[in-house]
Amino acid sequence: MKKTLLVFICSLMFLGCAQKINYGQSSLKLDLGMTKQEVMSILGTPRRTDVDGERERWYYWNSTQVGLASVDNEMLSSDKISVTFKDGKLTKWGAQNYMDDVIESQKKLLESTMNKPIRVEQTIITKDK
Repeated sequence: MKKTLLVFICSLMFLGCAQKINYGQSSLKLDLGMTKQEVMSILGTPRRTDVDGERERWYYWNSTQVGLASVDNEMLSSDKISVTFKDGKLTKWGAQNYMDDVIESQKKLLESTMNKPIRVEQTIITKDK
């Protein structure tokens, strides 16, 4: 009975490992300009998505083993990747983080202010005697 239980537990562990995608290795198959469907055929369905205007970002990660427990947390995972699309085409991928979002929003802000005329007003205050 113990032997059967041990074989069952081991086979479950191996089955869980077989379902993981190595995102570091899989990212080597990605090319700029790929469609969303082509990326999904390589990396699978994204775990999380983020859409901001004209860009769409997909996030992938594997759960992490902490002791005997499997923890499904994007921040703790060592095997994670983000892919970014613009107009439905792959534009970049890799370890993107919060600072990438800050730089992107600052760039948009700068571009939007550069295309608008700047209005300068001057007020002169004089002291009457």
